[in-house]
Formats: sequence, C-alpha cells, structure tokens
Amino acid sequence: MTEIHDQTPKHWEILSEKLIAPCRIFDVFSRHCRHPEGKEGDFVVLKLANWALALPLTSNNELVLVHQYRFGADVLSWEVPGGLVNENEDPIDTAVRELEEETGFTGHNPQVIGSCLPNPAFLNNRGHFILIENCTKTNHTSWDDHEELETKLVPIKTVWDMVSSGEIQNGVTLNALFALKLHLEKR
Repeated sequence: MTEIHDQTPKHWEILSEKLIAPCRIFDVFSRHCRHPEGKEGDFVVLKLANWALALPLTSNNELVLVHQYRFGADVLSWEVPGGLVNENEDPIDTAVRELEEETGFTGHNPQVIGSCLPNPAFLNNRGHFILIENCTKTNHTSWDDHEELETKLVPIKTVWDMVSSGEIQNGVTLNALFALKLHLEKR
C-alpha cells in the first residue's frame, strides 16, 4: 500500500532578494526565503516580461504556425506566433502586433482564452493565449534582427497530429493549443 501525506503546502516568506545578473530579456535574482516552520533557503528566480501567444485561425479553420530556430534548445521549432509583452502593453495588443510582424497576417475579434505560468519553479511571468479569428495575409513581415521564420497554414486536425507526433514541442505553445482545444470544444 502507498501512503499519501495530505498536507497543505505553506507559503514561504521572501526575506531578501538580490540581482545577480541583468540580461537582455530577463534578470537573474537570488531570493532568500523562510518557511513558516523556520527553515530557510536561497532560490534562483528569473524575472521577465509576460508573454502573449497568438492563436490565429483562418476562416477555413487553419492555424497560422511559425517555424524558427530556438537558441536555447538548438532546434527548429514549430510554434504559434508570439512575444514579450512590453511594459504597459495589453497582451491582446502584443499578440496582434507579433502576429502581424512575424507572419504578415491580421485578423478580427482578438480575445484572451487562457493563460499559464510557464515554469513557476523559477520564472515569475505568465503566458497569455489570444485567439484571433478570420486571419488573412495582409502585410509583409517585419522580423527582429535575429528572426527568420517560415509561416504555414495548418488545418486544425493536422495541428493535433503535429502535437501527437512530437513535431510541436514548445511547452508554452502546447499550453496555448490546449486552451484553444478547450475553447473550440465549448463552441
């Protein structure tokens, strides 16, 4: 028999925080915390802006996906368009902007359909998922200096096949697709 301990975790108190390394898209902090029962520890926290991910659907029920090189994992990755939310920017505005910059697509009725904490073990940010409907190619792309993207329209059923086969592996994209699936099932 497996014994299960039913104990509600307790919230740790942050006693101090020190900037260790300011980086281009995040800052690394050392955080000293204390548990209510007295034990203490030092933890690494990355502070960064929230993310907004566009879930752009065409009128033919195709999802606009991008394929790009990711430096951290050293892979080409299929993802939904998205990016960092600028200070004082609404995540919806970020998703609309990133969709147009990365793909040249625009759409209608952008709405937040979910969000997640990408990795709350050491990240402080949130990813927001924005459905944008009736998307069409209306503009040229406007990539950042280090971006190079392939854009592809993928029927929604094929997207789930790409997830099942492991062709789509980006964790935040997978969370966004899960939110999309739940949203579409409610319609």
